[in-house]
Amino acid sequence: EMLFKRIPNLPIYEGVFRYVYIMARRATNKPLISLCEDAPNFLLHYVANLPLLPPEVHTEEDVTRLRQILTSSDDVQALRNIAIFLFHRRDTEDLLNIKILIMHINTLDDVKCENFLNSIFTRSNDYQHGAWRSNISKLLGNVLNRSDDEVVGISEHALSFMLQISGFADWNIREQFHGLFSQLLARGQGHSAIAYARQACSATVRHSVEEVTASTEEA
Repeated sequence: EMLFKRIPNLPIYEGVFRYVYIMARRATNKPLISLCEDAPNFLLHYVANLPLLPPEVHTEEDVTRLRQILTSSDDVQALRNIAIFLFHRRDTEDLLNIKILIMHINTLDDVKCENFLNSIFTRSNDYQHGAWRSNISKLLGNVLNRSDDEVVGISEHALSFMLQISGFADWNIREQFHGLFSQLLARGQGHSAIAYARQACSATVRHSVEEVTASTEEA
């Protein structure tokens, strides 16, 4: 314990923290976990090492911690890392999964939603104003370029997230994606994704839902 507290300013600290924290979590060593949680900049190290924690050691405390960071943190890198991590966690049987990200976005009004998406889609080498919208467009464009079989294989939760962000994309990509989503609905896919996105506080997200459901509801 004394050694751990003496090394925060040494170059080896990050590696030592990672090893100690992951081993403590795997072994459910509560005293050692508490020692790590009391360390300087714990949340910074926690977010950085989150992908290394196996799902079987995740707890409700992790869920609460991620929700608190998403809600209150102004650390853009932490928000981006958590969003990327959750976006790729498609198994909703795991405690930490993409639904946490979807439900967080649903709580945001238009201004907060735009600010949040700006944070998670702006990369460190983006200098052009509005680059985050272009990055959203690139993500949706990758879906538009997939084959029908590949699109059908996209999970409902991933579709819900992409529908949430689609209203903030460049106009041409937004229209193409909404057209694709309408086709999915006509084939029986995407209805669960719609149900999640309907709960959004953001008027932009709700408008996206209205656009993709208009043709099927008229039919």
